[in-house]
Amino acid sequence: MKVLLTISISLFLALNVLAKEPCQPPPLLQGTFSAVISQENMNILGSFSSDLPGRRFYLREGVYGNGFTVFEDVLMLFSEKVMYMISYANSTCVSLPLEVDLHPMELPPEAQYVNQAYIGSSLPGEGVLVDVWTGTHPMIKGPYYITTTNTGCLPVSSVFSIKPVGTLVAAYLDFVYGIEDPNVFIPPSFCKKAN
Repeated sequence: MKVLLTISISLFLALNVLAKEPCQPPPLLQGTFSAVISQENMNILGSFSSDLPGRRFYLREGVYGNGFTVFEDVLMLFSEKVMYMISYANSTCVSLPLEVDLHPMELPPEAQYVNQAYIGSSLPGEGVLVDVWTGTHPMIKGPYYITTTNTGCLPVSSVFSIKPVGTLVAAYLDFVYGIEDPNVFIPPSFCKKAN
């Protein structure tokens, strides 16, 4: 009887883990990130502000590649389907159509739960329990893996295979709940003349 009960409980727990639904991160979030795009041989370092309810995302980044360095701000307004590439140093702005609907901090709704693991150790205070998710997204045209914290659904890392760009690997750090300066989501006045 005890064996049957143990098997039943194990099966129940296993099925619940397999049926885990994609989580959503906090609605307003700031932090830092680093990313690498393999085929383009580019490294990107910067900070971000994320407004999930308002469908807005802002990056202040330095892009380092083969013999070049670019500092720029990127503002993505998903509801308006527009992205601004902003250079405050030159007071220039380029407006581009935003053809993706997947917010960078959002776990895609079709994401499938893969596994749970510890970054570091499972000893108390020596690691972070994370969930690993995978899937494919039509806008990305390739597979992805996203790691989030088990508590809070904070993005830890992501790997996207994006055709024809290559593999994008990103890590997210130093999270702060809320938005310190909501004006980052407003294009500067010189963007009104942007293409």
